[in-house]
Amino acid sequence: MRRRLGAPRASGGSERAALRRPAAGAPPRRLVDVVAAALAALGLPLLSGCGSGQASGEVTRQETASATGLSAVSLATDNASIVVDAADQPEVSVSVRVRASGASSAEVQQRLDAVRLALRPDGGTLRVELELPPNRASAESYTLRVPANLALDLKTTNGSVKVSGVRGALDVQATNGAIDVGGTAGPATLQTTNGAINVRLAAGAGASLDLETTNGAISAPGAQGGRRVQTTVGPGGPVIKAHTNNGSISVSQGS
Repeated sequence: MRRRLGAPRASGGSERAALRRPAAGAPPRRLVDVVAAALAALGLPLLSGCGSGQASGEVTRQETASATGLSAVSLATDNASIVVDAADQPEVSVSVRVRASGASSAEVQQRLDAVRLALRPDGGTLRVELELPPNRASAESYTLRVPANLALDLKTTNGSVKVSGVRGALDVQATNGAIDVGGTAGPATLQTTNGAINVRLAAGAGASLDLETTNGAISAPGAQGGRRVQTTVGPGGPVIKAHTNNGSISVSQGS
């Protein structure tokens, strides 16, 4: 969930920040990298030199929550990619990279300082919430590490979604972006308007497939071509539904 703030507040959580502004006579890139590394070690932002044009910068917020008592993780974002990896850990960790722009480096820093990432338990669901300043700031990418047995509810408007090793139920929607799922063994509903859908089942896992595309090809064990495929993999199993308006759909068995 993303929320816009009316006024900036001091930053919280762990972070990495860097501000950039194009300017004539900029120092060599290698020197900039060295200075950036030194400032990052001190917890300070990298500020560009003076010059005309818009300033921009980014910050990474990170939060961790216990997975005890959780059955699912939920994340909805407007314009960002989402990557989820299963991890052998009793917690959920989330990081988000946010970009902001403004008329000056100070204005950009003020916007970045207002960014908040929160992990809020709601019954058995952990909800990922991002608070942003009112304008000229947006999330660019999310990275999550979760226990493999948790269910996922993921939604993005413009961005791809990649899930690896998660065996819980999946509900993934990406209006404009590809969906890639690897090592799944649970039920899944995968839907995108513009983008391909690629599914790799966990080794030895069976599934009941319901696949449909308006413009694209379908490839699955025992089925090729067509716009709609309903079939089983192995002895059958959890239902995997995949639908895209513009893109191909591929399902393969893990080895």
